[in-house]
Amino acid sequence: NYAMSLLQVKNYNTSMFLLEILLESEKNDSLKKLVQKSISSCYFALDSNSHKKLINVKKMDTTIFNAGTSNFAPMYWNSSTKLLFTSARKGGVLLNPEKQDSRYLCDLYYTELKDTGWMKPVNFGRPVNTGLHEASSVISSDEIMFFTRWSDANRNESFIYMAKMKDGLFYEAYKLSETVNKPGYKAMQPYVSFDGT
Repeated sequence: NYAMSLLQVKNYNTSMFLLEILLESEKNDSLKKLVQKSISSCYFALDSNSHKKLINVKKMDTTIFNAGTSNFAPMYWNSSTKLLFTSARKGGVLLNPEKQDSRYLCDLYYTELKDTGWMKPVNFGRPVNTGLHEASSVISSDEIMFFTRWSDANRNESFIYMAKMKDGLFYEAYKLSETVNKPGYKAMQPYVSFDGT
């Protein structure tokens, strides 16, 4: 407990010293695993502390990215000059314009960086965007988009959908199987690693 307290107050070297003594004398396997994990945490913290660098953060403009009522989940699309993002703004896809307001429905957009700056965002349109919420997208290297879709009628569920793309156009999106999307739960924010996993 004393070694863990030292870890919490960032006295990593003394904590590691005591944890290593405990590791040598301990017979209980589950406690040994906890001690090894704590030692790893100390090493990680010491390494993180030694590589500090200044990072400048600034809010993107309100014309391209931060327009409307909600903007989130930016993701590069095959290069650092093409960006996917989610936005609820005027001009979104609606099923019933008399009952729906696109300022409060999330849609998927993309923009490209040109010599003059980021271009006006493009709504992916149908069949990707519908009168429901679509958000948090990623496009794999083989041109398959994965994204989250949900409805205001049931905010306790959201599902991951997939849409295949060819020459910039999408086939109809379909919900992934129950291996991913369990009814009554939220499956959301898909990500595809560089190796396609």
